Amino acid sequence: METLRRYIAQWPEGRTGWLAGARDPEVGKALALMHRQPAHPWTLAGLAKEAGISRSVLAERFRHFLDAPPMTYLTGWRLQLGARMLGTTSRSVAQVAAEVGYESEPAFKRAFGVPPAKFRRQSRSSTAPRRTAKTRTRRAPMRQHVSGR
Repeated sequence: METLRRYIAQWPEGRTGWLAGARDPEVGKALALMHRQPAHPWTLAGLAKEAGISRSVLAERFRHFLDAPPMTYLTGWRLQLGARMLGTTSRSVAQVAAEVGYESEPAFKRAFGVPPAKFRRQSRSSTAPRRTAKTRTRRAPMRQHVSGR
C-alpha cells in the first residue's frame, strides 16, 4: 500500500482516473465514504458536506477525475457490490439490495438491469463473461485512464 501511495504522490497534477480522484483530498474523502458505507443514504449535499466543499465543486471534480457525477459513480459501485454478492453468497436478493443501499428489492432490480435471481443462476452455472448490470453497458464509472485534461 505504501508503494502505491508513493507512486500516486509522484503523478503530475493533470492525471485523471480513479486513483487520481482518490489522491484529490475532497474527491478522495467522498470516494472513501462511498466505499466504506455503500448502503448509507448518500446525497450529493451530504457527500459535499463531509468533504468540506460545495455540491457543484464536488460534482465538477468527480466528472473531471472519474468522468461521472458522484451519484452515478455510487450507483455503479453499489451494483458492482451487488453483483459480487449475488454471485458469491446465498443471501436473498432483498438482503443484497439492502446491504448495497437500495430501500427495496424492486428498486434494486430496476437498477440492476437484469433479474438478479437470473444473474445469480447464470453466474453460478457459467464462467463465461457476460454483461449484467446497466452500468456495464455504459462507460464504467470506475475506469482507469490517463489524460491531460
